[in-house]
Amino acid sequence: MTMTAELAAFGPAAVAGLGAVLVLLIDAIAPRGRGWQRWLGIAVLIGALVSVVWIPAAGWPTATLTQVLQSLAVVGAVVAVALMGREQYAAPGGPSVAVALVLATTAGAASVAASVDVVTLVVSLELATVPVVALVALRGTRGAGHAALSLLVTSLTSFALIVVGAALWVSATGTVALTAQAWQGIVGEDTRVALGVLAMLILLSGIGFKLSLMPFHAWTPQNYREADVGVVAVLVTTSKAAALAAVIAVLRPSMSSVLALPALTVGLAAVALTTMILGASVALRQDRALGLVAWSTIAQAGWVLLPLVALAEQGAQAAVAYLCVYAAATVALLAGVAERRGDGELSAYRGLIRRDPLTGGAMAFALLVLAGLPPGVVGLIAKIIALRPLTTTAHQALPIVAVLAVMAVALGIAVYLRWLVILVARPEDTPGSAAPRAWGPRIVLVAASVTLVVLSVAPQLLLGWVR
Repeated sequence: MTMTAELAAFGPAAVAGLGAVLVLLIDAIAPRGRGWQRWLGIAVLIGALVSVVWIPAAGWPTATLTQVLQSLAVVGAVVAVALMGREQYAAPGGPSVAVALVLATTAGAASVAASVDVVTLVVSLELATVPVVALVALRGTRGAGHAALSLLVTSLTSFALIVVGAALWVSATGTVALTAQAWQGIVGEDTRVALGVLAMLILLSGIGFKLSLMPFHAWTPQNYREADVGVVAVLVTTSKAAALAAVIAVLRPSMSSVLALPALTVGLAAVALTTMILGASVALRQDRALGLVAWSTIAQAGWVLLPLVALAEQGAQAAVAYLCVYAAATVALLAGVAERRGDGELSAYRGLIRRDPLTGGAMAFALLVLAGLPPGVVGLIAKIIALRPLTTTAHQALPIVAVLAVMAVALGIAVYLRWLVILVARPEDTPGSAAPRAWGPRIVLVAASVTLVVLSVAPQLLLGWVR
């Protein structure tokens, strides 16, 4: 890995970070300007997306995964800028602060995806998290303030755990590098290997907060309910891309190890299974749209973690593929929620397919993808991809984990069919007044739906880069 490759990998982070500074600088020079911030933010993000392709595949060992995760982080930020409502843009500081915070979060997430040492990982994770806390708080409502405080406390706890884990990793390996060479250097030294495994477990515990894994998930429902829909989109896409990139970075040294790490495998499996079961179980009881999305996120986080239980490169690829499918489907739901002007009871979506075929149909297809049911074929394929690493490795317990995960699928199907039934039900006799259309949610809705349809019709596009 050359220095040029390292610098190129941080290109998207640099573009997004400089864009945040540019937005604030222009706002300081022309504070009365309005409307340009959103367009400038999207232009900067497009520049960051273009810079992703400049990662030299020959010199960067994880070029494909790095590129996909950075692309997801950037596209998620574009979605957030498009979905943010007037209330968020009218918050203290105006649209300039909101757009700058989204760009700063994107810079952090892109940097996490390129990290190969614990120092960069710790700093980048906080850069990806702290701006989101501000975005939630700036909405200005009492509920948003409480949610932001919850997220801040969670972030500080997560930061403390990650710092402790990083210190233990350096003590065990003698280096800050999260590489196979660092791990291989301690093979045969039982004490240092045990310390290294402990370091990984503590690091993963800290990162688990950001991925909404059980038992680190408590902040998620409150923030999803109280934050602007655009901010929720950041949490679903950009923040989750950063969290998954961090998990992969921590686990990557062990993926090339010949050592059996039962403590790590059992711990990951237990967290993945309990997360998906708890999330789906509580989601069944939700009566509000964003409440259901929040607990769905928790359940899906278990599925994202599941393939990594195999401690194999194939598992990392499967986890990234699953996250991309989940993010696209959830973004479609969020765009539909934004078109309905906020959260609202699930009953408010009754008969939406008949009243608004485009929005209702897109949301219905997204729910089928999340449930893994036809015609949302890509959802089923994503689950098969997530399960495959557990059945192709030598560890005897992993097929049992796969069977338990399949049993948990039934809960997830019940969650999404519940909302789907409401969408296709006969609408109320008294139609509500139609809200004026906003360009942002409609474009996001169409783009996410087209992505899901294309992947369902041509699943080889998803399968092509997953071994």
